[in-house]
Amino acid sequence: MWTVDEVRVAIDEGDTFHTISRSRGGRAEVYRDDCKIGGCTVKTIRSAPDDTGDNNLDNLWQCDR
Repeated sequence: MWTVDEVRVAIDEGDTFHTISRSRGGRAEVYRDDCKIGGCTVKTIRSAPDDTGDNNLDNLWQCDR
C-alpha cells in the first residue's frame, strides 16, 4: 500500500496511477491535488471524474496486502 506522499512523489517522477471500475472496467486517472479548505492546503491525490462511481478513489475498498 502506498501513502499519499509516496504517490505524489512518484507522479512528480513521471509514474502514472489509475483506478479500474469493478462494474464496467472503466479507468480513472489519478492526479495530484492541493485542496484549499478554510485557509489550509491539504496535499492529496484525486481520481479524474467520470460516469462510473465505483472507480473513484473515495469509493474504493481499502486493500490490506
